[in-house]
Amino acid sequence: MVDEQSVDDAPGERGVARQVASSDDRDERRRFWRVLLVIAGLALVFRVTYVLTVARYDDPTRQYDAHYYLQVSQSIVDGDGFKTPYVDQPSAAQTPMTALAIVPATAIFGLDGTYVPQRLTMALLGAAVVIAIGLVGREIAGTRAGYLAAVVAALYPNVWVSHGIVMADTLAHLSVALALLCVYRFLRDPRFANAAWLGLVCGFGALSRAELILMVPFLAVPAAVLARGPTRAVRVRLLALTMAVCIVTVSPWVVRNLVTFREPTFLSTGDGAILGSSCDKTYYGNEIGLWNFDCAVQAEPARDPSVASANQRKAAFKYIGNHLGRLPVVMAVRVLRIWDLYRPFQGARYAETEGRNIVVGWVGLVVHWLFIVLGFIGFFAMKRRGLTRWPLVMPIVFITLLASMTQGAIRYRAPAEVAVVLLGSFGLQAVWSWWQLRRAGGDPDGRALSEASAP
Repeated sequence: MVDEQSVDDAPGERGVARQVASSDDRDERRRFWRVLLVIAGLALVFRVTYVLTVARYDDPTRQYDAHYYLQVSQSIVDGDGFKTPYVDQPSAAQTPMTALAIVPATAIFGLDGTYVPQRLTMALLGAAVVIAIGLVGREIAGTRAGYLAAVVAALYPNVWVSHGIVMADTLAHLSVALALLCVYRFLRDPRFANAAWLGLVCGFGALSRAELILMVPFLAVPAAVLARGPTRAVRVRLLALTMAVCIVTVSPWVVRNLVTFREPTFLSTGDGAILGSSCDKTYYGNEIGLWNFDCAVQAEPARDPSVASANQRKAAFKYIGNHLGRLPVVMAVRVLRIWDLYRPFQGARYAETEGRNIVVGWVGLVVHWLFIVLGFIGFFAMKRRGLTRWPLVMPIVFITLLASMTQGAIRYRAPAEVAVVLLGSFGLQAVWSWWQLRRAGGDPDGRALSEASAP
């Protein structure tokens, strides 16, 4: 009789246990979100303070992209759409998301010369970056990893300095963080909803910075191939859905470009700017591996931006073809430059012309070098714990490859900074765990440092 009663009660006990576990999970998620929002709120306060005390005094009318985005946002507000501020012609010099992001601020406050409302828009998006990176950390390695990743993202100079500048870097951070979040969720649960979200984020990234279309072959495709559980046929369908959603997301902008310009134009006409890194000054001179404005305009001009871009590309390829022997050296220098391993102080001064405060640049150099070391520690700590690492490596890989073919300005490292922050935060936790064990006298040989992992 007792045995029968026990058998009868067992399912109910299991149901109660499941309910308790589910309640605990909900409570944990609520706590995580509360803490994460506090971290993001403090990050926002920090960024707003930076904008109001430092960034507002930068002059965006100098030769960098911020002036373009600001003027195009005014053109959109005026009802003229995406037109270049220099010539009264339709423009696709940059992808549209950055200009669209600041349209509300421009519509309400106009362009006042300091562009504080537009900068504050970037600061607000920067707080969203902190949230997204925290979510990725939690998805990879748990709650404490999420907290630490968010704190590092809030304080890492090479991330927050971009959040006071009206450039595409902030949206690049957000796009890559969201893509990584979608990849890790897809790997954990490879279903069609997660595949669709990944495609949407890849499309959003491509509309934020054209090179982020590379997230499709470097993140989406490997995710579909390496997903565990689905059959090969299902993985093919999942990948097809990801790519279809990505195509649908970018198609309005691509169709607009194809019907507007004489030369075939998909995401941007900015690829012609490769001429600025394909000349004697950037192949042999003091600016080797960088980009030079005077070089970029040394091509036959044209009123149609797509034709002008085609002329620039033609001139660039001609120069490259005439200097193939020098190309390997230049490519190597570009890679070293983008990772601040070749003439880093010159790189910081060059970044100042693109809106980055020089003092923050010096601090960013030191922190960057520290996080290279911490990133390697985090990478091997993840291996010890059996955590999936390849998605964090991919942004570093494709940005490095892209730099080798274009230029080595550190601003173009922005998409990879998300991976640097995450790997560095895991490395920081590994070092902290080792230090605690060493102080306790339980790890005199330092073995725990190689075996430590993100929390």
